[in-house]
Amino acid sequence: MVLSKHAERRCKSRSIPQRVIELIMTYGKQEKSRHDLRFSMDRKGFEEMLAYEDRGEIKRFEHKLRAYLIVAEGDVLVTAAYEHGHPRGLNALRR
Repeated sequence: MVLSKHAERRCKSRSIPQRVIELIMTYGKQEKSRHDLRFSMDRKGFEEMLAYEDRGEIKRFEHKLRAYLIVAEGDVLVTAAYEHGHPRGLNALRR
């Protein structure tokens, strides 16, 4: 995955580490967004991630996993930001 200059600035200013990007790309829900793809975590993604990844690492990044990614053709990350509204982390799975 290549990060555009814009995405590099956004990830840095929003403190979204590379590992969070990898987790969202691997386990996140993929949706068509105009001409790009939008990746974000949902309940199914969190459950799958918990089955395969270190729980301590997930707990450490829990609040950052509320990010969403916009990816253009050619596997270029265009931007990254945080979802608004109710957090969907480990606590949401406990309900």
